[in-house]
This record gives sequence, structure tokens and C-alpha cells, in this order.
Amino acid sequence: AEMPVMGDIFTGCGAVATAFRDRGWRIGALCESGVEQRKFIRQSLGREALRDFAHLGKCHVAGHFLVFAAPPCQAFSMSGYRRAWKDDRSGYFTEVMTPLMEARVPVIMIENVPDAGTQFKNERGEWTSPYERVAQQLRREGYKVAAHCMNAYEHGEFVSRDRMFMQAT
Repeated sequence: AEMPVMGDIFTGCGAVATAFRDRGWRIGALCESGVEQRKFIRQSLGREALRDFAHLGKCHVAGHFLVFAAPPCQAFSMSGYRRAWKDDRSGYFTEVMTPLMEARVPVIMIENVPDAGTQFKNERGEWTSPYERVAQQLRREGYKVAAHCMNAYEHGEFVSRDRMFMQAT
């Protein structure tokens, strides 16, 4: 039987895609704007990543069983300026969902800092978190959504780092 296809949006150096590939998955859409990261992806995965997230469409993820996304965290991270919804990068949380939902990707996973679950005042003066906004979007499209905070150290890594994971099926 042929293994399923996974995509990795905001790929970074490709660690997630590499882990799936090493477990037999086929690699589909990759998207990363960083020049050095794209070179590394090309060398390690033998694939070209889309350079600009704005060009990611339904056609890039159609047929994928799972898409993993790790949007930029700087807008909401404790270590950043916490400009939240005023930061240009904050829109990636919701914008990445559009092509995934249009393609009806069966499993969507999002990873980010735990503060992406914190409520910030949005452009309409309402308090909402990036995860709430994405969860509402996914639920409207019929997905079931769950979120969990995990620490990498508790799962065998050498660094203690909390991350929030959202899964939509």
C-alpha cells in the first residue's frame, strides 16, 4: 500500500517533513521563505519549497492526508514585541487554513507558542486568540478540533520548550 502524503507549511529547516519521510510518508507541498532554509530543504529532502506563502493554493495540498503548519510566532510570543493582531504576520494563522479547507485536507496540525492561545484585542476591539480564531474557522467547515500544550523535554528531547498543538480532523 502506498503511504499517505503530508505537507509542511512554514517548513523552517524541514525537521517535521524529514521525520514523516523517515517513517515512510510521501512529502508533498513545502512552503518556506527563508533562503538558507530553502537550500537545506533542497539538500536534505531533494525538493523545492514554495517561496511565498501567498502562492499556496488548494492545488498544492489537494490529495494530502495531513498538512502541518507552524505559522510565525513573533506576533504572540512572550519573547517578541507582542504586537498581536497589529503585527502583519498574525494573519498567517487564519490565512493558511483557506487552501487547506478548500482542499478538504483530512488532518490539519498547527504548532506554535502557548501564547497563541492567549486572548488579544483584535482589529474590531474584541478579545480573541489565534487558536480560537482558527478553531472557529475549522469548526464552521465541519472539522473537529482539539488543542494540547506539550513540553518537548517530556517527550525525549534535550530542551524544555512548551509548544501548543492543534489538530483538526
